[in-house]
Amino acid sequence: MKTLIQKIHVEEQYSFACRTYRTPTFETAWHRHPECELIVITEGNGTALIGDYIGDYKQGDVFFLGSDLPHWFRKSRQDAVGSAIVVHFLKDFWGRDFWRCRDACDRWIVEK
Repeated sequence: MKTLIQKIHVEEQYSFACRTYRTPTFETAWHRHPECELIVITEGNGTALIGDYIGDYKQGDVFFLGSDLPHWFRKSRQDAVGSAIVVHFLKDFWGRDFWRCRDACDRWIVEK
């Protein structure tokens, strides 16, 4: 199946974008994007296809998707309501120094 490359709009002055998607824009084509994605299902249930994973989703489920991971969510019934809060961000949005800080903290803990 061909994967659509979706363009996520993040304002230049921000490091992430947060949106609510609700029926009819809740469902999208099989797609991927360079941004990581945090998804909180706020309403509805159905089937999630994420990479080679296929499984159910329901209200309250949380998904964290890595960069360029193909995915889609399909409602259980066409007439059902689907809704999610979605946060998109680049994998280096905290900056490279953040990971260096973590390494330094790990060394400090080991030395103690």
